[in-house]
Amino acid sequence: MAKAKKKLKEIEPKQIRFADEWLVHRNMAKAARLSGYSERSAAQIGFDLFNLPHVKAYINERLEDLKKRTNVQQEDVIKGLLYVADLDPADLFDSKGNMLPVKDLPPEVRRAIAGFDITTTTVKTIGKDNENDTEETVQTAKIRFNDRMKGLESLGRTIAMFTDKQEIGGTEGGHPVNINFIPVGPKKK
Repeated sequence: MAKAKKKLKEIEPKQIRFADEWLVHRNMAKAARLSGYSERSAAQIGFDLFNLPHVKAYINERLEDLKKRTNVQQEDVIKGLLYVADLDPADLFDSKGNMLPVKDLPPEVRRAIAGFDITTTTVKTIGKDNENDTEETVQTAKIRFNDRMKGLESLGRTIAMFTDKQEIGGTEGGHPVNINFIPVGPKKK
């Protein structure tokens, strides 16, 4: 005899709002607060809601839908983080030290750039007796890169190299035990 599939409880509108907020913020307490639950009990309510099978099923369904619509794979995210973390500023210049035009930069370098500030200045050179005056236009480019440390930190979290907070719970419906790890420097003498 085949085992009957357990039917999930229908999700309520407030639970949908919680799940949608969690998908944006990835924080159970914040999602509960933004969904209209009490500030005082938001952490516990968020944990309880997140662990309801029908809410988890809704969240997983939305994540799968998002993955299909954007066609983003975990590998793509990791590659993007690596572009930021592994950027070598030398890749911006040719062998003579001149900055390469943006179109000639390697794609991985372009992906690590957060923005440009380009200023154009006209420089006049006055010759002897006002003869042989020259005028030259000079462009100065300031390039802002995505934050390398933040990229490394995000990469580490994505591949679960480390976490700042562990949630340890009991069996189904168990309450979480939050353990926060705080970096401690050397003792002062």
